[in-house]
Amino acid sequence: MIKDSRLGELETQLGEEKNRNARLQDDNAALEMRIAELVAALALAGQQVPSQDMPSAQDTASDNRRRLEEMRNKARSLQSLYDQILENE
Repeated sequence: MIKDSRLGELETQLGEEKNRNARLQDDNAALEMRIAELVAALALAGQQVPSQDMPSAQDTASDNRRRLEEMRNKARSLQSLYDQILENE
């Protein structure tokens, strides 16, 4: 009974993390669109956007990779917990 409730808690926690990740991805996409709009507005106004103010594609890719690795590590930890619970049944 305790194992079932712990498994339920872990599944709930995993679901919450997935929802949080989805919200963060949506927020990130919205911010990227806003940046593109602002860059376009600057270009229309004849302003130049300094390149150091904008994150490079490599920086953005590194951040995305780091976040994905963090999520993968969390998923592996949860998988390990699930495996332990199932082995002890």
